[in-house]
Amino acid sequence: MVLHLVQPLGGDLAAAFPAERFEARILTGGPPEDAVRPWVPTTVPVESAPPESWAERLRELAGRGRLEVVTNDEYCLERCAALRREFGLPPRLVVLETAARAPGGLVSDIAVLHIGVHLEQLNLMLQAGEPAALPAPTDVHAAWLWFPRTGQDRRPRAPRCEHRLEALPPTSPIAWSLLAWDPDPERLREEALTAGTRSTS
Repeated sequence: MVLHLVQPLGGDLAAAFPAERFEARILTGGPPEDAVRPWVPTTVPVESAPPESWAERLRELAGRGRLEVVTNDEYCLERCAALRREFGLPPRLVVLETAARAPGGLVSDIAVLHIGVHLEQLNLMLQAGEPAALPAPTDVHAAWLWFPRTGQDRRPRAPRCEHRLEALPPTSPIAWSLLAWDPDPERLREEALTAGTRSTS
């Protein structure tokens, strides 16, 4: 079970926990549609329930077989640790940053392109005690830009390299999200630096 309160998941849980070995689920204290970033494909079911009832739900699932409880949401760290203790699960290593979770934003997406490892998936797999792939350089460089919402949110012109440009929901303070990658770091740098200055209506 992957716990969620605030930080949406940026990794494909079906890739981290294959269906032939796991019955992966997301348990959120908020709306199910907020649990996963809009661009992340997932076939993992999302359940919504008040955090106070999570222990009861996990007890139901524990009766079916081995239970793991993990999170990549810093707002769930203490609750996740408490639930792991309650169900007799050992403490696990996590991928650390100042928030004691895998990095946010598009850092994990960049890591996939640059070293072939998705940090959020790696974090959750390590917590579950599962073997994970080691980083392997791909010779691809990547960068990401977020364009703040200003009221004149014209679409940024696409860079002249591989990229993913997406409009974020109107409720987000970020209007556009751009992930760009290229084997040539100088070309990537030039394209990333000029992406915000070239826009279309």
